[in-house]
Amino acid sequence: MKHRYIFIIVLLAGLCSIARGQTSLYWFDNNHEGAAASNVKNGTINVDADTLSPGMHTLHYLYQTAQGVQSSTYSQTFFVNKQAKGVKAEYWFDHYFDSRKQTTTVNGLITLDADTLSPGFHTLQYQQLDADGLPSSAYCHAFYVPGRTVATKGEYWFDTDFDNRKQLALSTSAVSIDLTGLDAGLHAVHYHALSTGGVASATYTKLFWIMDESTSLFAYHYWVNDITDSIKNVRLDATASLHTLSLDVPELPLRTTCFHFELTNGTPMAYAKNTLNLVLEATDGSCPRIVRDYVDYRVSESVDATLLLPEEPQTFAKPERLKWFKVEAGKGDSLAFKASAACTMQLFSHTGGELWATSGNDAKKMSGTKTDDGGSFYLAVHDVTDASATEVTISYLWEEAPIPPGDVNGDYSVDVADIATIISVMSGSADVSSAAADVNGDGAVDVADIATVISIMAANARMQQVVEE
Repeated sequence: MKHRYIFIIVLLAGLCSIARGQTSLYWFDNNHEGAAASNVKNGTINVDADTLSPGMHTLHYLYQTAQGVQSSTYSQTFFVNKQAKGVKAEYWFDHYFDSRKQTTTVNGLITLDADTLSPGFHTLQYQQLDADGLPSSAYCHAFYVPGRTVATKGEYWFDTDFDNRKQLALSTSAVSIDLTGLDAGLHAVHYHALSTGGVASATYTKLFWIMDESTSLFAYHYWVNDITDSIKNVRLDATASLHTLSLDVPELPLRTTCFHFELTNGTPMAYAKNTLNLVLEATDGSCPRIVRDYVDYRVSESVDATLLLPEEPQTFAKPERLKWFKVEAGKGDSLAFKASAACTMQLFSHTGGELWATSGNDAKKMSGTKTDDGGSFYLAVHDVTDASATEVTISYLWEEAPIPPGDVNGDYSVDVADIATIISVMSGSADVSSAAADVNGDGAVDVADIATVISIMAANARMQQVVEE
C-alpha cells in the first residue's frame, strides 16, 4: 500500500502560534475552577485583577482557537500593590539586591520580570520609593515558580489506538501525518501538544474517510445524526489522486440515548456518540450511502457516580440527563438491577464495554448479568418515560460467583496455573490450603488431583467448542 498523508494545519494554528489564538482562558494562583475567558487582541489579553488581595500572585493562561484547540499553560508572576497610580518602587528576588529593578504601579499592579528564575520557591523583596527616590516602606513575600510549560512537540493517534500514538515536532507550517496501514472507511485522528515537561494540551479530534483506491469521486455529501437541514456538499475538481475525504463535523451535545463510556486516565467519562451519514457520488454513476457511528471526544461529561450497595435501594429525583452509580464486584459475580419507573439502564465495565442494558417497562423487572472481570462497574440511569414519576428507586442484588471445581488458586478459572499450584502444595512451598488442592476429595494432594484438573480443563474446552459451533 502506498503512503497516504493528511495535513493537520489547524493543530499548528492553535498550538504553535499563540499570537493567532482567538480567545484565552486565565486564572489566578490555584483557582483553576474560576477560570475566565478573554479575547486576544494583537497578541495581548485583558485580565481582571480587581478582586485580588495585596501581595504576590501568579497568572496562568492558555490560548484557544475557535475549533477548541488549546495551547499549553503559561504563567506570569506579579505583585498587587493597591496603591495610587504612578507610585515608584524597586524590587529584587531572593538575596540579589544588586540586581534590583525599578518599576511603576499601573492600576495598582506591579509587573515582575521572573523569567530567569528557576522553578521552585523564591522571595520577592520590594520597597516603595518616595519623591526623592528614597525607600519609604519595604515588603517581603514568598512565592513559587512553576515549571515552564511551553509546547515543543505534539503527538497523535488514530481511533482508539492511544497506546500506539506517535510524536511529531511542532513547526510553523503544516505537518504531515502518515495514514499507512489504515483500512478504507471512517477514522479519527486525535492530537495534542506537549510541553517540555510532558504536559498535554487539550485533545483535538478530526474525522476523515479513506476511500477505496478503486473508487473515483466527483462529489460527496455528509451530515450528522438526523440533522438533514445542515448537509455539507463538497464538489471535487480532481478525482484521480483523492483518497482522503475531510469531514468537518459539528460539535453536537451529548445525547443520553446514544453515548460512549470509558475510563480516561483512570477517570470515568461519558463522550458524545453520533452517527455520520455520507453519500458518495462516483464517476461511474453510483451513489452509495454510508452510515457509521463515531465517538466525538471533544464533547464529554464527567461521571459522578454514587456507590450502590446490595439490598440497599437508592431513591433519587427523576434525572434530566444521566444518573450514575458504581458497584464493586469480582469476576463471575451476578449483578441484577430493578427500577421503580420505566427508564433506560446500562451497565459498563471498567474497560468501557457495555455488559448489560434494559429499557422501558423491562427496567421495572429485576434482571442483570454476570461480570466478565473484577473491579468497578458503572450503572447509567436515564430517559425515564413515566410522566407521573418524580422519583426513581434503584434496587440492586449481588451474588458472589462460586469457586468452580478445579480452581485451586481461586482466580475463577481452571487452567495450568492450578496444576502448578497443586505441585507447589505437594512440595510444601505453596501458600494454599491442602483442602483446596485436594480436588478429588480423597484426603491427599497428589498426582490424582492433577489428573482431575486436566480432566476438568478438557471438559470445559469441549463445552466451549459446542457453544462456538
